[in-house]
Amino acid sequence: MRLGDLLVARGLATPTKVYQALQRQRAQGGRIGTHLVAMGVLSPKALMTVVSDQRDIGSAVDLCEHALTRLRTSYGDDNPQTNRARYTLSRALFAAGQPNEAAGHAEAALAALSNALGWEHQWTKDAIVHAHEVREALSQQDKLELEQSDDQEHSQRVTSNT
Repeated sequence: MRLGDLLVARGLATPTKVYQALQRQRAQGGRIGTHLVAMGVLSPKALMTVVSDQRDIGSAVDLCEHALTRLRTSYGDDNPQTNRARYTLSRALFAAGQPNEAAGHAEAALAALSNALGWEHQWTKDAIVHAHEVREALSQQDKLELEQSDDQEHSQRVTSNT
């Protein structure tokens, strides 16, 4: 799980600021967190908290994966408990800054929960909100990748013209 993704997912940094910090890191070396602090994006305390959380989230993802495997084996893929565990795994992956990995679980949980419990059940409503959060994060990620691609193309043109 990458620190920049985690910061963007938590709303502590914008994709543009993370990209700028990565550019500084490539040019000057060091760690991305140090550059974000130097740029004034994060306080040292906030950085330390997020780095600590980053390690904790990894453990939570492992536990959620284990729980999902156990429930799938015991109750099958269509059981609401199994899909609540799938939703929980998706949230852990999302919190870990892994929206791509979270997306499949979020959509599968939403489809199964709405089918088994209906659209008015609280678990389905929770899954709707989370699936929307994941889609938004993926949209932001796509925008950042497009910005990075445009910047790289511009740098290559400038370099080739000199």
